[in-house]
Amino acid sequence: MQARIGRYRVDVLAVDDKTQLAIEVDGLAFHRATQLQMAADYRRERRLVEAGLVVVRFTAAEVFADAAACWREVFAILRQLAARRRSA
Repeated sequence: MQARIGRYRVDVLAVDDKTQLAIEVDGLAFHRATQLQMAADYRRERRLVEAGLVVVRFTAAEVFADAAACWREVFAILRQLAARRRSA
């Protein structure tokens, strides 16, 4: 499910009409292991936003506990972003 965005690879790319949503699933063992890794994650997120993506992050624990709830949240975010575009 991973997608390449420039030099980065995101866990999931959800696309809706005019919105690209980069979904990242962060395991604590890797993404919060060191200060350098945290800084790299933040820098990466800023580059994805600069490229026009909306970034949504979930912990691995959330996804493993209830993946369906995470997908419902993703779809709700996409609907909300689409509604904002229509009203703008």
